[in-house]
Amino acid sequence: MIVIEKKKFVVEGIHCGCCAISIEMILRNQEGVQSISLSFANKEVIIEYDNEKTDLSNIAESIKPLGCSCVPRIKGNNKEGCDCDGEENLCGGGDALR
Repeated sequence: MIVIEKKKFVVEGIHCGCCAISIEMILRNQEGVQSISLSFANKEVIIEYDNEKTDLSNIAESIKPLGCSCVPRIKGNNKEGCDCDGEENLCGGGDALR
């Protein structure tokens, strides 16, 4: 049974529009990736993928040669003093997938 996962990540190491295009091309061509939505302005990517064909480690490894890494977005895990809204943030949770 195909199970499509949908995950949101912050992409660390993205510096320009060319980086964004390269990341998007690599992810789109990876087996199992169904769709991606990348925002250079937010340095964020939303990925839908078939978890029987790929996983988060493979996805993260695929952009590593570009000098980038993925940090999962974590809900409601704010660090003290952070002004994140608590809905979707990257405070305190989830190590970067590097």
